[in-house]
Amino acid sequence: MPYSVGLQSAATAFLSAGFATQFTVAVIAFLAIIFITSALQKESVDAPKFLPGYSIFHIVPFFRRRHDFLNWGFHATGQNVFRKMA
Repeated sequence: MPYSVGLQSAATAFLSAGFATQFTVAVIAFLAIIFITSALQKESVDAPKFLPGYSIFHIVPFFRRRHDFLNWGFHATGQNVFRKMA
C-alpha cells in the first residue's frame, strides 16, 4: 500500500488538528511571509543610511544624550538622515 503525501492529506490533517495548532501554523506562516517579502525588498537610492554597530547599543545614548547621539550619527553616516539597523 503506497504512502500518500499530498495537499489533500495535509489539508485533512490541518483541519482535524485543534485550534491551538491551527493558530500556531497560521502565525508561523504569516511571519514567514512577512520575513520573505521584507528580505526581497530593495533599498531605494535615497534611503537613509544605517548607523554602524548594533541597534541595542544605540538605545541608551539616544535617550540619555540625544544631542550627542544625533551629532555622532551625522558624522558616522556622512548624511543628514540616518536610521538604526532593523
